[in-house]
Amino acid sequence: MSTSFPSLQARSSQSARSAQAALFLVFVSIAVLAPGGSPGKTESRGVEASILVGFHLLGPHAIGDCAQSLWTRRESFSSAAADGSTSLDEWREKYHVRRISALFRVPDGTSLEAQTERLVERLNRSGGEVGRQPRSAVSDFAHIYQVDIADPKDIPDAVEELRADPHVTFAQINHIHRLDFDPDDPFLATSGSWGQTFPDLWGLDRIRAREAWQITRGEGQIVAVVDTGLDYLHPDITGNVWINPGEDLNANGTVDPSDFNGLDDDGNGFIDDLRGFDFSNFGRENPDGTIRLGDPDPFDELGHGTHVSGTIAAVANNGIGIAGIAPEARIMALKGFDRTGRGRDSDLWRAVLYAIENGASVINASWSCRPACPDNPLADAVLGLAESAGAVFVTSAGNEAFDVIRNNPERTSSAITVGSIGIDDEISGFSNRGWLLDLLAPGGGPGIPLSVLAARRNILSLASASLPETELPFLVGSRYYRLAGTSMSAPHVAGAIALLRSIRPNLSPQNVRRLLRIAARDVGEPGHDPIHGAGVLDVARLIDTPLPELDLAIESPLPGTIFDPLAGPVPIHIRATGRDLMSASLAISRGLERRDFLEVETAQPLTGETRVEWDASASTVGPYVVRLRAELRDGRRVDEFTIISLERTKPVRLSRDNV
Repeated sequence: MSTSFPSLQARSSQSARSAQAALFLVFVSIAVLAPGGSPGKTESRGVEASILVGFHLLGPHAIGDCAQSLWTRRESFSSAAADGSTSLDEWREKYHVRRISALFRVPDGTSLEAQTERLVERLNRSGGEVGRQPRSAVSDFAHIYQVDIADPKDIPDAVEELRADPHVTFAQINHIHRLDFDPDDPFLATSGSWGQTFPDLWGLDRIRAREAWQITRGEGQIVAVVDTGLDYLHPDITGNVWINPGEDLNANGTVDPSDFNGLDDDGNGFIDDLRGFDFSNFGRENPDGTIRLGDPDPFDELGHGTHVSGTIAAVANNGIGIAGIAPEARIMALKGFDRTGRGRDSDLWRAVLYAIENGASVINASWSCRPACPDNPLADAVLGLAESAGAVFVTSAGNEAFDVIRNNPERTSSAITVGSIGIDDEISGFSNRGWLLDLLAPGGGPGIPLSVLAARRNILSLASASLPETELPFLVGSRYYRLAGTSMSAPHVAGAIALLRSIRPNLSPQNVRRLLRIAARDVGEPGHDPIHGAGVLDVARLIDTPLPELDLAIESPLPGTIFDPLAGPVPIHIRATGRDLMSASLAISRGLERRDFLEVETAQPLTGETRVEWDASASTVGPYVVRLRAELRDGRRVDEFTIISLERTKPVRLSRDNV
């Protein structure tokens, strides 16, 4: 099996503000709504002794050479620092740095400048708009590194000190992620296959996928699944596995032994990546002291990724098994989790970047941080790049039954965040929720009938041939398998997006998100609510819903930003334009579950780009939901939300009566 040498660098650009400003806003909001702790402190639970850090490439505090090369040559940072500062050398000595590794490239003897130029060339071939960005918008991705230190307990202090260093663009812990799972195809027509009283593939009918198949089945769409890999030999998915055309040497659309020639034939920085790639534990040290550079075989050893992929694109009308939501889409298999089910930021976001570079239309991420990670600037930057390229990123909401404000990217508008419903049409008890949840899709539950082992596991899909022994009781037949979790909900939406984009390929990621919410079947309280989001996925309505001519956004503050109510009015920047817009209003509600929004009075109508100042001086501390609402000329209503927190940071003198 050949090793590969990825050379990936990129950087997001964000409208109305620079990427660096966006990252700063995330930094200052790290502790909002997080249990315990204080602003600026990051818990080290769930992380290894590794940090992700970016350095300035230009300017008075630039580091003019590759940090990995400096480490390898045993040279000081001060020798490459534009200002000659020794601050990074002192930090390196204080925290006993064990290794520095470039995250999105392997130094090959050429300059950072040359490697950046190669990236721009690759992105120009990605099919999106990324390649048309200024060269400066991607250069800093070449200067992002994984830094391993000796003691995990030092991670919080080490990150904090890096963030204060003028040579550093960002620093964060290397978060650990966990998987979110707690036509003549036989299962389309059967019920009770594991003792339940309802159809085996109840989720397909709940979202009205079969009706959509009369119009489209997702032909031509590439869906990247960043997960535990894929059993690409499973007879119910093998026909829908993406084959990298640049590595398919005889262009026959199948993987042949002769295709594995040990060369990077398509020049994307990876060798023999025929079906995708295995990024798990990329850059880790092997027992013999060598460094693991990944491999081109993304075979699934755990079963989670195969199950997710089957929900998206299992082959239909082949006389066996199940059918996926988009049964003519292709699955790009990107393995980011090791055999223990652990995935690190450095592996997972490298895989997402691969999907962007290699033409994925949709990216499915059925995983989330453990513990919660409201602060993830690397995710922000990579997802900004995905949006520029036109790739839609879908993520599971998580299975802890808490508010999605606690995790990034789940709380951002760059991701479509999906919670779970059960067969009873209620939100699953395990599903995360909140105002920033986009919508729900079938994910399992409730736990009935009691006679069935783990009855809430009622989402049926494909089983990998290497399914762990602990999962064998949940096999249905020999090659199919039932699971539950928001991990199962997200691929329902990813498949639906593949159907939508196959007939409306020019929809931007934000327009896809808007259509999903407009077309969702409303459940619970009328309108968008903190339990169900916009409602339940409705695929038939989705592909037929007209897109309003509307540009609506809360540009700032970003979710999780903290304000001192005594420091002056809270600035809120909104954008509301479009031919279909009749009026817009801004309203605020205290707490995370209440629905009693109070409208903010403004001197002028909310049209165009507007700055609104909210006087919060008399407001109590705690979280607040900010809602921007657009009333459309056809009677429809569109909402956008952000969540902020009020915290008094200045000392308040107590009167005698308060003591």
